[in-house]
Amino acid sequence: MGCSDFELDSFNNFYFSRTRKSLEHYYPQAKAGDNMPISTQDINCYGNFAMIGSDANSSGSNWNPIEKKNRYLDTKSNQVSVASLKFRIMLQICQDNYNHGIKDKEKERPFGLEWDVEDMVRHQNKMLEMIMNKTD
Repeated sequence: MGCSDFELDSFNNFYFSRTRKSLEHYYPQAKAGDNMPISTQDINCYGNFAMIGSDANSSGSNWNPIEKKNRYLDTKSNQVSVASLKFRIMLQICQDNYNHGIKDKEKERPFGLEWDVEDMVRHQNKMLEMIMNKTD
């Protein structure tokens, strides 16, 4: 799935929800654009989107990816990640990137870029492979 192994309880507890109508930009729109680390065009790709509930989206819309990871992977907020498996995978990729930076200073990323354009593109390609059933 493009991320390290994590507890599969999220997959076992998955449910379809009518309240999941809000399109979440994992890298926030408010932190992208001209003279910013990531362009507006780059963040508007399938690899940076996940459907979550509007309450969760409005509360965290401007958080950096690492802040979203910290809040949404918190057990109190776990329903957000359960409600969107794609979002849960994105959170785990961000966690993996953060962990790699702790273990190897050469892989450390600037704050807020624990999820970047390369991650978005890689995640998009992996998800499209899964959707198109082209996985090994």
